[in-house]
Amino acid sequence: MGAIIGGLSGLIVLMFSYIASNKLSGPPKAPPIQEVRMVGAVDSVQKTSTPGMLFPGLGMSPLKREDYSIIGVASGNGCAHYVGLWPVPFFWVKRDGGSYKWFSFDSEGTAIEGAWYGALESLPSADAMLSPRVVIKEKNAFGLWYKRDCAGITGKGIEIKLDQQPELNPTQ
Repeated sequence: MGAIIGGLSGLIVLMFSYIASNKLSGPPKAPPIQEVRMVGAVDSVQKTSTPGMLFPGLGMSPLKREDYSIIGVASGNGCAHYVGLWPVPFFWVKRDGGSYKWFSFDSEGTAIEGAWYGALESLPSADAMLSPRVVIKEKNAFGLWYKRDCAGITGKGIEIKLDQQPELNPTQ
């Protein structure tokens, strides 16, 4: 019994010392933004980088208003299905019109990725979107075995202006 009381008192002392040290140092400073997310389509293969992909030492200045043009409203939808063969530990997510992600259970995130692609494809000259709004439109589930999520996204499509215009018909 004495060991339990001694262990609990030690835990309480550790908790109070942790709380006191965090209160004295003030709120933590936010780290500088070092995240770049790139989404694009190459022929019929769609590829996305992992959010949080870091490029140490990469300095990116924000776009100025004269660096881009708003070309219209971009909107898209995406759906994904999660299927699990529990109790056998075998599961996957399939995006509508996309590929399988084996041993993944994030059907909502996969549906949102599909909605991003649909939105950028709705304006073929769009490079990115401003003020995107994501709405989860449908959620169906059946225990641990099946889940379907659908998402929609709407935002302002922008086209980033180039420093030099590429040659359309290069002479050979």
